[in-house]
Amino acid sequence: MASIRKRMLYSECKSKHQILHEIAARQSRQAYLGQFSRGYLGNLLGLFPPHKVWSKLVRVQRALLELRKMESSMDKTFFEQILLSGDNFVKGHDHAGRPILWSRPPQKQWMLSPGTPKGLAYTRAIIWLHMHAYRTRPQNVHGVLVVVLGDPDKRHISLEMAMVDAKLRKDLCPSRGDEYMLFNIGQMAGNMDHIFAVLFPKWKTRFHRMVSELESILHMVSDQADIPDWWFGDGRGSPFLPCFETIGDYQRCLGGTPLTVQEIYNPHAQVNANELALENDLNALSRISEEVDEDVSN
Repeated sequence: MASIRKRMLYSECKSKHQILHEIAARQSRQAYLGQFSRGYLGNLLGLFPPHKVWSKLVRVQRALLELRKMESSMDKTFFEQILLSGDNFVKGHDHAGRPILWSRPPQKQWMLSPGTPKGLAYTRAIIWLHMHAYRTRPQNVHGVLVVVLGDPDKRHISLEMAMVDAKLRKDLCPSRGDEYMLFNIGQMAGNMDHIFAVLFPKWKTRFHRMVSELESILHMVSDQADIPDWWFGDGRGSPFLPCFETIGDYQRCLGGTPLTVQEIYNPHAQVNANELALENDLNALSRISEEVDEDVSN
């Protein structure tokens, strides 16, 4: 019975893949669909019907277009300052192999406003780190990331800025369980917990919010040498070292060559230069965004 059930599930999944490819073909977007790994698409098709998956993939593309537009208006110096501050960076994995993004609010984050050059720079820097973690995940780990939030200095957080970041991450991370949020409740009681209660009332299946004690978080980390020194606030932990592992080749955002769809969602595949050239064309992205009839309901 188990083998029959397996064959039925495989047949159903295969037919869903075929339907998704047919939808992409009707939009002449087979090349775009081909930049997502089969494993990632299979994960989405296991959660949503093909037309809904296509809608979410189009939303990914539109979010990437929005990020590219940000880069032309953001404060590039402040963007670099955020990444080099050591407040937010990727380091290490949990025991399941998921990359970890260590995060705390930067100084005076509450003074930033969405749409301003510095506000755009902050949002772009945070989203860059999420996408960098995605593309550096192990090959057998599909679309999952652990975000560990701490605030030992009890810094204030802008709800408006948090909502902008969360909206973009929601569009860029269409699969449920893409991100696991871990809060250090000793550091963030009544702070981020309140913000996420406001931001994610209907997203609980997408962003797994887990409020954890310090010891629970320590046991989650595969190598405790990866924990930043600011996490403890008492001299323990490792100092931040800016390198490819922690902040990636962020200069690409400054030079107008940001990450492509394939680099983020299918990083272990061989790059097809012709297809990537098309996806890097902002004019093509804009036309596609206007032509596709997207189902935006959740």
